[in-house]
Amino acid sequence: MGPYERRSAILNKIKKEHSVRITQLSHDFGVTRETIRQDLYLLDEQGIIKKVHGGAVDRPVMEDEYEKRATQHQKEKLAI
Repeated sequence: MGPYERRSAILNKIKKEHSVRITQLSHDFGVTRETIRQDLYLLDEQGIIKKVHGGAVDRPVMEDEYEKRATQHQKEKLAI
């Protein structure tokens, strides 16, 4: 399994379980803990997950006020 497939599988696991541990991921994927740490740091930098001590958690999706307003009343905005 390559790094892209592994990161995708890590994301799926986090979405399903809401949190993961580095040691368990290392065992599941047969790679070192450092490899998993690097994957988690990369995913955290991309804003997809939140890296925490010993693992990672699902980052809650929060729309800010601008994003909410930008998606509301789209037909009317296009008409204007």
